[in-house]
Amino acid sequence: MWPLVQFGRSATVQRWLAVRTNERAAASLGINVPAVRLVSFALSAFLAGLAGALTAYQQGTLSVQSFAAFGSIVAISLVYVAGIGTPLGALVAGALVSGGVVTHALGSTASDYQFAVSGVLLVVAAVLLPDGIVGRLTRGR
Repeated sequence: MWPLVQFGRSATVQRWLAVRTNERAAASLGINVPAVRLVSFALSAFLAGLAGALTAYQQGTLSVQSFAAFGSIVAISLVYVAGIGTPLGALVAGALVSGGVVTHALGSTASDYQFAVSGVLLVVAAVLLPDGIVGRLTRGR
């Protein structure tokens, strides 16, 4: 089975989902809510640090302009377009983002039109694909 699917079915993820849904119900089931929150916070801090290190490696030097608000909005919109509810959606969004696999495959002119294409895809996804591209493909099976 695919590793991300196995991770999604693990006991840790089931605890995270239980705490996210209802903390009181999770506590009544015997889940240690503070420990689950601490582990999820530590994992998110690790992923944020990893993302910052990879950004620094890609750009060579970091400055305030490295973290522009417009670029963050585009990244979040691409995650929404790809499918925000699934791990596979995050991988698809990583391929679509500027500097990703798709922009390298299409050549240097692909990043020139990325903001316009991202905006159009966001509107289409919001209207026609509320689960995103990956959600639509997996629901069709």
